[in-house]
Amino acid sequence: MIYLNCTTSELEKKWLGKLNIRDSVQLLDIKTDIYDYKTNKTDIFILDINNFEHIKDVLIFLGTLPKDLNIIVLKTNLSLPEGTFLIKKSVKSYCHTNVDIVVLNKILKTVESGDVWVYPALMTYIIKNINIDATENAENSNILDKVSKKEKEVALLVASGNSNKEIANMLGVTLVTVKKHVSNAFVKLDVKDRVSLSILINSNK
Repeated sequence: MIYLNCTTSELEKKWLGKLNIRDSVQLLDIKTDIYDYKTNKTDIFILDINNFEHIKDVLIFLGTLPKDLNIIVLKTNLSLPEGTFLIKKSVKSYCHTNVDIVVLNKILKTVESGDVWVYPALMTYIIKNINIDATENAENSNILDKVSKKEKEVALLVASGNSNKEIANMLGVTLVTVKKHVSNAFVKLDVKDRVSLSILINSNK
């Protein structure tokens, strides 16, 4: 089930058109209580935040939603710091209100599986800014006990914002080796992308 909350009827119609291939879409407005519906961990709540005055108001609203919902936030004027903040607050995706249907389908597929989807510029910004001291601070994280010593070293460098090529140069290994360690870390830590890996490491300091 997808729950859709838009600030204007025009945007609502546009999004209903994009979601018309979906089996179930429930429209919600500010007066509709999400708790009137039985939700589960595969459900998605799409929230248009254009009319929220402050980001703290968005957080208050998100706090009223069931914890098992996967949240996609829509915004007309995207902001890298705002997107980073919301992703760190467990929002699964932050995207433009006019996102095209091809990208939207990728977002929905990713979010339905419980993973994070962000556009490339935001992914780079999140990884670069989530925690400058990730390498030092994450050493005490038990979560990294699941990976090998080399995989841990590579994962920490990923969490610090380094590209695979940069990591290969730092460690004096091939790009193929780095990609293998990153892939193994994804599997062992049950994440599917660099953003999720960075968030996992930095939230378990």
